[in-house]
Amino acid sequence: MYICIIVNHTLAHILTVFDPRITYEGLKLDFANDPLLLVDLNKSKSRLHKYYNKYYAASPLPSSNTNTAHPKPSGTSDFTARYEVIVPDSIDELEEYFKIKRKDFKKCDPLRWWRSQREDWPNLYRFACDILCIPGL
Repeated sequence: MYICIIVNHTLAHILTVFDPRITYEGLKLDFANDPLLLVDLNKSKSRLHKYYNKYYAASPLPSSNTNTAHPKPSGTSDFTARYEVIVPDSIDELEEYFKIKRKDFKKCDPLRWWRSQREDWPNLYRFACDILCIPGL
């Protein structure tokens, strides 16, 4: 899948945001004295979030039929059956990523770091791989 929304300087912001050694918070600190860069960074974050939600975020769970969710008892019933299905909490992986602390620049390999995160953030991992495979400008 090609990422069409990313152009020029926005690409640089997005690539650096996906480097765990830099992060969004790190860029905010770097751009604190330049309001134009800060506005541009926030626009880039917003575009990134919209794109992530549209193409990568987990799909909502299908709505369940009330008849199958709580079937009528047939002779014996298991009153604990409805507690067996665990619905995972819906988390915004991208927002969770934006909250992480920067990693040590000398010790962290961004590609290996992302590979180690693939189970915690499977959708964001796919997105990061697609973003990080884009050649530099």
